Amino acid sequence: MDKLVLYSLPFVTALIGWFTNKVAVWMLFHPKQPVSILGFRWQGLIPRRQNEIAEQTGEVIEQEILQKHLLSQSLKELDLQPHFHEFIDELIGKALVTKLKAMPFIGNFLNDGMVQQFTDMAKAEVDTHSVPFVEKVAADVEHKIHVKELVEKRIKSLDLDDLERLVHKIASKEFRRIELLGGVLGFIIGLIQLLLLYLTGHIVL
Repeated sequence: MDKLVLYSLPFVTALIGWFTNKVAVWMLFHPKQPVSILGFRWQGLIPRRQNEIAEQTGEVIEQEILQKHLLSQSLKELDLQPHFHEFIDELIGKALVTKLKAMPFIGNFLNDGMVQQFTDMAKAEVDTHSVPFVEKVAADVEHKIHVKELVEKRIKSLDLDDLERLVHKIASKEFRRIELLGGVLGFIIGLIQLLLLYLTGHIVL
């Protein structure tokens, strides 16, 4: 047997291992639509199980990662007072004052000091009631927002091309490592084959 052919064996098996894993990764997504091959119905794993993936992903995120009480607790921890004050400034200082000044009688008595007084009073009232308000909103979030359903619906609605891009965006490095690992294992297998041929006396190096 030609020694060049023998010595190239590890490189050939490395190429085969790399190519096999590359095809395996490709077949996770393709074919996107079911096709019949030699009487067998075939479809890529992820397109075929998109609904199941959506359901399981939504369940894992809701139960293990983003539980409802975490959402409500995070909302309670937000400092919303500056936003409430900004809203009051916009509501009274601009929208409401503009309308009041347009009124013939009230507009003559309205001045900047009165506007500031009304604004400060409104802010003080909001500060008093902001905690119960946030707690009520947090309770509504906990009871009405269903993380599992939101995630599941979103994944199911993804176009298969978009789903493929999303998975590649998350796991592209891992896919490349899988392909490379196929080449490495193939190369090792080729070396083992050479060693076995040498030990059994079929070749002389």
